[in-house]
Amino acid sequence: MALVIPTDPKQMEERSLADLARELPSTANPFLQESWMGAQAIANARRVFEFYKQLRILELESVPITAEEKLQLWASIWGILLLPATQADGGMVATGIVGSVIPLSSQLVASDGTLYKTTSAAEINTIVVSIILLTSIGLVATAKLSSDNPLFTGQSVTISGAAQAQYNGTFTITVIGTDEFTYAIPSFAPVGTGVIVMTVVMASFTVQSIEFGQSQNQLANASLKFSTPIIGVDANARVDFGAIGGGSDQETLDSLRTRMLERIQNPVALFNASAIISQAKKVAGVTDVFVDEITPQVGQVTIYFVRRNDASPIPEASEVAEVKQKILLIKPAHTADADVIVLAPSPATANFVFTSVTPNTPTMKAAIAANLKALFEDFATVGVALTATQYNYAIASAIDASTGALVIDFVLSSPVGNIGGAANQYPVLGSVTFA
Repeated sequence: MALVIPTDPKQMEERSLADLARELPSTANPFLQESWMGAQAIANARRVFEFYKQLRILELESVPITAEEKLQLWASIWGILLLPATQADGGMVATGIVGSVIPLSSQLVASDGTLYKTTSAAEINTIVVSIILLTSIGLVATAKLSSDNPLFTGQSVTISGAAQAQYNGTFTITVIGTDEFTYAIPSFAPVGTGVIVMTVVMASFTVQSIEFGQSQNQLANASLKFSTPIIGVDANARVDFGAIGGGSDQETLDSLRTRMLERIQNPVALFNASAIISQAKKVAGVTDVFVDEITPQVGQVTIYFVRRNDASPIPEASEVAEVKQKILLIKPAHTADADVIVLAPSPATANFVFTSVTPNTPTMKAAIAANLKALFEDFATVGVALTATQYNYAIASAIDASTGALVIDFVLSSPVGNIGGAANQYPVLGSVTFA
């Protein structure tokens, strides 16, 4: 029989008074305002109601799907622990005079007051790196280096050794990869030939945030200032292309419950998809994991993941490395590390541009943007396209929060067609603009 728990103490009081009146002589009336017996009945009813409330709490805590106070205890049975807040870390580049040293534990501060400390000492040196490919489209040259190097957009480098003079000189670069950058040349040039090198004066070093949480992450090229000036080192350093990432807030109980239920509903066997997903989500900030078994070859597995609570859901290189190391802890002994392939998905970014929308109110526009955000959060999947039917329906079903009005009409100039769909693509919502 179902446990029926009263939701209103008035119900208990009225029942108690009615029971008392039924048992008393007809001359006694517990419903009178100053009746001593009535007061006693009401007091007892309220205590019984409190007991029911405690019983309800006990009922909820007795099963993992509804537990709150005991949720962490329930989750620990399956080895699922609440993820603590984490610090952010990454690489930076400083410029200055050759030979100048940046000591270990030097402190830097971002424009918002966020503090970081260096986790490696560094010295400013002249660095020479080979360029293995130099091409141009129009007046934009693209250089591919022989190895990964920590550079930042806006940095000044010198290119030399190219047989085509247009490529040589000192230029301000735009970094497009860990081993690739572009720069402007004065006139078109064919593919570069010769022994071509890049020369740059700089120091690269790693930093870690002093505080914990998602707010400690910094995008590539962000400028941080040394709290205490260092002789021979420029006051501001820049975050390299890899960004400063990995900072996450403490996991919420809702997230813990989701991971616990996934573990219960998807039994973990030796290195199956459920085991990989469960292990990857032990890294703070990882929200969704996608496992392609027997990919790209038999004996290999390819794993993509995203961090939907970060400024960008696409993980940084350092975060990819962290997740791979976590997954390698559970791989079978006969599986090579190289056969466990962990990658950041390629973003299929869609910027929504509306030519018109009716009704054309700020609250309707906000409702449409909110619906699109929810669509991407709920349905974006690596390798699966977000269809035009899906996002058009999300737009058409928006409701103006102020008036309750539905969308009457809209004209969407972009995107056109499905979003993503390639094996490594993940649909990402870009900007939402209205004419």
